[in-house]
Parts: sequence; C-alpha cells; structure tokens
Amino acid sequence: MLSLIVSAAIMLPAVTRAEVRPTYPGAHATAAYMVIQSPIADRLISASCDCAASVEAHQTIVTNGISRMVGPAPVELPPKASVEFAPGGRHLMLMGLKGQLAAGRTIKIMLQFEKAGPEAVTFKIKGADMAPMAGMNHSVH
Repeated sequence: MLSLIVSAAIMLPAVTRAEVRPTYPGAHATAAYMVIQSPIADRLISASCDCAASVEAHQTIVTNGISRMVGPAPVELPPKASVEFAPGGRHLMLMGLKGQLAAGRTIKIMLQFEKAGPEAVTFKIKGADMAPMAGMNHSVH
C-alpha cells in the first residue's frame, strides 16, 4: 500500500515560481503565473481558488502587432518539459475576486490535472516588483 502512495506522489507535477499580481481595492481580476514541470505527459484541465469566482488558463497571442487573449483551454504538459505561465504569455486569470489581494500574502489555488489529479499550490502575492493590473476586463474574449 505504501508503494501506491509514493508512486502517486511522484507523478504530481512540480510547480515553481507561483506568483499572483496584487490588486487595488475593488479590482475584479488579476493574473497568476508559475512554471509547471510534469514527469509524465499530462494536461492542466482546470483551476479554482476561494478568493475568486473563477480561475481560467488564458494565453496572450500577438498577431500583426495586436494582442488578444484566448482561453479558457486545457494546457498541454509534455513530459519533463517546463511550461511557463508569465506576463505577456500564458497565465491564470482569477476573475470575480472576492476581495483585495494584498502584496506579501499568499493564496491557495487548486490545480486539476487530467492524470495526476488535484494539487493545491500556494501562490505568493507579489510586492512592488509586480504592479497590480489596472483596467483589465476579462469578462469577454
């Protein structure tokens, strides 16, 4: 029985650099970033947290100099490759925030992987080096 537990734990993706942009009072959305490395081919199929009504994986795409966001969509995780969620690219959008996310605190985001299952990850709400998002409306894509 112990070997089954150890095997399941080994298959969980490693999540590093888990960070969230702080928000101004009254903000409705913010972005979260991270790096995921999965030991096996897997997919991030959903995410959730207590601090927001919804969490979706989005991708910023620039075509002919025009940025647009696409999502939500599952995120493919090739085996042993790092998949980065970073400003200007792939990110998690936390929408319908239930309160201000103040710098220096942490939040838990539950990541749901297709094969590995759920994984609760602690995200640090960044400080002055990561400015709050202002004026972003992610209600429609």
